[in-house]
Amino acid sequence: MQQEKIIQMPPIDEGKYRGEWLALEEETHRVISHGTVLRDVMTDAKKKGYDDPIIHGVPSSDIHLITIE
Repeated sequence: MQQEKIIQMPPIDEGKYRGEWLALEEETHRVISHGTVLRDVMTDAKKKGYDDPIIHGVPSSDIHLITIE
């Protein structure tokens, strides 16, 4: 099981990514892939060479989710 840890997230344009999953680069937290289907986001990130990106779910409302690294 992967260990969870709390990280300081950079500002993300939540209006742009509302209701989507983001795959973030581990060091810079740059968005490397995004979309509404988590499996597709993970597949795209892996194709780009990122096997274990940070995953962040952007809520479709003003409710916020916790990011898991």
